[in-house]
Amino acid sequence: MSIDTSGDVGNTDVASKDSQDAGLEQPQQPGRLAWLRPPKGGEGGTMSLTDHLKELRYRVVLSLIAVVVTSSIAFVFYRPLVEVVMWPYHKASASIMAKNPDAHLQVVNTGVTAPFMLNLRIAVLVGLIAACPIWLYQLWAFIVPGLITNEKRWAIRFLGSAIPLFLLGSALGYWVMPNAISMLLNFTPNGMGITNLLDMNAFLDLELRLVLLFGASFLLPVVLVILNMVGVIKATQLAAARKWAIFGFFVLGAFANPAGDPISMSALAIPLTVMYLIAEVIARAHDKKAAATSDQLGINPGRVQDRRRLSEHSRSRSAELERPATLTLVVNPASGGGTARRLALLVAGRLSAEMPATAVRTVISESMADAHRVMAQVVAQAADGSSGPHSLVVMGGDGMAHLGLNAVAGSPVRLGVVPAGTGNDFCRGVGLPRQMGRAVSAIVSGRVADIDLAEASGALRHPSGTGEAGRRWLGSVLSTGYDARVNRRVNHFPLRFGPASYGYLALAELAHFRPLRYRIEVDGRRRELDAMLVAVGNAGYIGGGMRICPRADVGDGMLDVTIVHPVPRTVLLAALGSVYTGSFQKLPFVELLRARSVTVDGDGMFSMADGEEFGELPITLTCRPRALHLLGAS
Repeated sequence: MSIDTSGDVGNTDVASKDSQDAGLEQPQQPGRLAWLRPPKGGEGGTMSLTDHLKELRYRVVLSLIAVVVTSSIAFVFYRPLVEVVMWPYHKASASIMAKNPDAHLQVVNTGVTAPFMLNLRIAVLVGLIAACPIWLYQLWAFIVPGLITNEKRWAIRFLGSAIPLFLLGSALGYWVMPNAISMLLNFTPNGMGITNLLDMNAFLDLELRLVLLFGASFLLPVVLVILNMVGVIKATQLAAARKWAIFGFFVLGAFANPAGDPISMSALAIPLTVMYLIAEVIARAHDKKAAATSDQLGINPGRVQDRRRLSEHSRSRSAELERPATLTLVVNPASGGGTARRLALLVAGRLSAEMPATAVRTVISESMADAHRVMAQVVAQAADGSSGPHSLVVMGGDGMAHLGLNAVAGSPVRLGVVPAGTGNDFCRGVGLPRQMGRAVSAIVSGRVADIDLAEASGALRHPSGTGEAGRRWLGSVLSTGYDARVNRRVNHFPLRFGPASYGYLALAELAHFRPLRYRIEVDGRRRELDAMLVAVGNAGYIGGGMRICPRADVGDGMLDVTIVHPVPRTVLLAALGSVYTGSFQKLPFVELLRARSVTVDGDGMFSMADGEEFGELPITLTCRPRALHLLGAS
């Protein structure tokens, strides 16, 4: 039996009361601009060819609106823009006159409507360049969602590199324009009284083509790197095509360049060659990292398949086996910079090959809410008792592990984790392998350990990030105070460098941090105190290896509490390094407690747990022994 991963059906408009009374459904009447709306994908996010064309129309219209708006603004600043547009001509004219004082050059505008058309065309040229962030994003939004998930993160990277490269290329085309004009006008014979009458509109066409050609060409390395990241091309393919690419750049510079002079040709071909080589180096480093991860799995990666083929593989495998034992692999495709998506099929293939008595199903989640829904289905299937053991294996970082344990806690479903994130603190704290290959081997072994969890109550966020929850489980550490603020900053930081991100942002947060006023209750004993942080741990790690609760044990039936009392910032800075070794527990301002139940409160304070935003204080945590059946634990 396969899991349905299709999205929820959208709501429809309510029919009129008369139609309802008559037992008839009134069809929804589209608005006048309904044709302009983007189509909704079908099951699994798929679209028909017609829907793709409608979406293309939607993206084109948005791009045109952006160009019209920026062009309208440029229309107002006509006179200063004319000076900018005419700079290449004035520079080329001065160069020609210096060599040949008898040369005759003159720019003319012919026709009654020519001045207005010149104004309009200059405004459009500037509008195209100024609106490049909009139409570049629309291009991205149309093409890339069919290749990868987590489009927002990738869109930031794409736009962050594509926009400056496009502007750099456009500026370079503008800079070589005088050379192109000089080269073309130098064909005029000297001393024959010939006057060069340059039509202003033709001149503007030449400038427009040159600027946009250079700008568009400079997007090549971004396209190559993105295609490599999503697995379409490899670094070896780029290396094999290098000499032909370089030859093609010079051919492009010679024929696509409207001027055709050697300087303009080289000005286009040489930067493209350099950027192609840079893209090849980046692709080689990315492929090397992916290959090292694949080698850990002991499987030849072959071709990474998309979500549809993964689903087909899962359904056919389940139908073929029809064994009572089931294992559902739920993947967060964004984990590890896309590593989880690239290797999901490899993990599923090895699980299927080495667990022949188990029906292995694979789900590539669209979001955390989608993953939570699938996990809930697995627990519901296990609850009816109609089949054998159920195992839920999550592939991702600490967020997926946290979502998984919240889904299966207290149920007979066993939880396995294939780490693919940057921190993997849950695996580190409970003794699971943090390398993919070893993690898969541990799951295949079938070892199960029953471990403790902390049950939380209070004003909590739902584990999937949607809505609220009155109860929630955590496997690692509840952070409040300084450590929680650092954790939240890391989650919202646009760049991720693993533990290095925590170290950098810990220093940034420390620069203005002040002690906080806490109210805590430890096994019924109440205290009110100032502290830098209060952390409650089931396991002991946060922040990619910080042992904030160094004595935590997931099998002792107790929670560990770490209190860091107020100290000068310089003292806390000196102690940050010791958090990674656990030796900071010997410092005089660090207090360690153990309890079965802990309540943490503080005005206007929030908490983080297992790397995720957890809820506002107060929060009560209670240790629940043997609440989770952990698959693959030693």
